[in-house]
Amino acid sequence: PNGIQVRLICIPYFAESNSCIALNLSTLECYEI
Repeated sequence: PNGIQVRLICIPYFAESNSCIALNLSTLECYEI
């Protein structure tokens, strides 16, 4: 509502997946690293 954009990010449990994510704050895109 009111033009508000929300992005929900699910972060993997690091101890199980051994992966991290990087979030681009200007585009709000996520990348696995």
